[in-house]
Amino acid sequence: MLRLGEVRAEQAAAVDAYQVAVDVAMKRYQSGNASYYEVLLEQQLLFPNENSLVQTRLNQLLSVVQLYRALGGGWKN
Repeated sequence: MLRLGEVRAEQAAAVDAYQVAVDVAMKRYQSGNASYYEVLLEQQLLFPNENSLVQTRLNQLLSVVQLYRALGGGWKN
């Protein structure tokens, strides 16, 4: 089983790759070699991956908070 840090690293790499694809599509569009539809398609692939990355980071932070509370971190309900 992968830990959240490893999952986050893989998702960050995926987001970086999708961002490169968006950049390439935008350059192709600007040079007249592609339609803007291609840019939109690449952006549609990027967006869910960015959301997954943010959700994983949130889960990491929530895990730290839960651990802190479990160890007597001083929060009162």
